[in-house]
Amino acid sequence: MHILQWLNMNNFFHWRQNNLAVKGRTFIGMKGIPDIIVIYPPDGRFIGIECKKKGNKQTSDQEIFQLRLESSGGIYILAYEVEDVIKVFKDLMSK
Repeated sequence: MHILQWLNMNNFFHWRQNNLAVKGRTFIGMKGIPDIIVIYPPDGRFIGIECKKKGNKQTSDQEIFQLRLESSGGIYILAYEVEDVIKVFKDLMSK
């Protein structure tokens, strides 16, 4: 199962965050922003999900974003498979 499918099935407010440089233009956006953004109810907590293939690592911009997000009270998930996301959400739902 795909992460976006799981989020849809569980009715989480989320979106795919496309953030690409356009050739010939200055980079517009925020470097390192995660691939998927989730607003977690009921308090609206920001969750960023960075999707990676097995063996791939975060860029330095992604590591910086993670540190800034977590130090601001948000949650950052480095996901290699949907089970990585499910584990974090189950932990949140059990609190």
